[in-house]
Amino acid sequence: MSRDLPLLPTCGFLALLTACGVGTDSTNTSPHIEELPLLSYIEELRIGSVDDPDEGFSRIGMVVMGEDGTLYVLESQAREVRLFGPNGERRGTRGRPGQGPGEFTSPTTIGLVGDTLWVRDAGRQRISWFDRDGSLVHETPGVTLAVETDVPEMALSVVIGDPLSDGFVGSDHRRAMAGGAVDRPFHVPIVRFDRLGAVVDTVRWDTIDPGPTVRIGGRAVHPPRLRPRSPMIRLVGDERIEVHWSDGSGILESLGLSASGDTVAASTIRYEPIPLPAHVRDSLLVLPEGMGSFYGVSDAALASAMASGLDLPHHRPPVRSTFVAADRSVWIELNGTSPEWTEWAVLDQDLAPRGRVTLPPRMTPRYIDGSTLWMVELDELDVPWLVRLRVQGR
Repeated sequence: MSRDLPLLPTCGFLALLTACGVGTDSTNTSPHIEELPLLSYIEELRIGSVDDPDEGFSRIGMVVMGEDGTLYVLESQAREVRLFGPNGERRGTRGRPGQGPGEFTSPTTIGLVGDTLWVRDAGRQRISWFDRDGSLVHETPGVTLAVETDVPEMALSVVIGDPLSDGFVGSDHRRAMAGGAVDRPFHVPIVRFDRLGAVVDTVRWDTIDPGPTVRIGGRAVHPPRLRPRSPMIRLVGDERIEVHWSDGSGILESLGLSASGDTVAASTIRYEPIPLPAHVRDSLLVLPEGMGSFYGVSDAALASAMASGLDLPHHRPPVRSTFVAADRSVWIELNGTSPEWTEWAVLDQDLAPRGRVTLPPRMTPRYIDGSTLWMVELDELDVPWLVRLRVQGR
């Protein structure tokens, strides 16, 4: 299936700025999203089935590809990783449901270090490592590190995260509030572990801002918020990509940050801000009946307190999601107004604008490398299919 895609009215933006040029007038130098080259795509392969549970999927999680072209697909509901060849032929399975060695209760992320497959099981807080033949060669045990904070009523802990490209293991953080929501910024350490679960070092400290809070029945509560919020962050090993915008500015900025937090790349593009519909505010204040009793107040008092703490922009967020590809290119899904397509701005690994492409609305990316896109598409029965697209026109 080949598609030549028409120009579409939407919001968007993008233009490369070097680190020394961030201070230039981006309004005058940045291209508008509609000025970026229009890309098309061809569908090359479709994997799945509606009738055969062994061939079809129930819930597709992460997808990664090995150097030999083997595709590793996390089947989250079946709690296993399925392997496919370049032409979609089945090559085996890794893992299975359970709590024993090489088994998963809630697998969430997968990846490759060389030709070793790792699977992070959030349910067991451990990482299973499989060699290329499918044998379990190691397990990184769950680790919980308590972190002291100056925020009352908050307990913060750091646990193992996803493995890094150098073979070490990153960290994730969890927090538990004994008396309600956190109402002030707090600091989180980004820790690196070895495969045995021992702490190697602390890479940096990040600051997390929980956003506005209101007091209800003596407790701090977060009012409903319109998402996504700026910045949107994607971690790439120890580095990260951030996408920033401010309400109604018409400028979207993408930053590439090193492990130490230095800006190594930056770009901006212009877009047309879309006013926030009036009904959105009302929809955010539709609360479950009886919820006020949980805070010791009436439902009307709860709704009034939530309304007083609403912090809504005047315009819709310009971004719906972001995706960092295997080749370090950055894909930004723009928050358009049509239910018939989604539009993506594509940036090279140095954040230079490459173009834009429109895709079907029920397609989401799972693995991208160069011009090859592995997407999950839900059909009219909500059955997921794994689809390979080839982007053209770059």
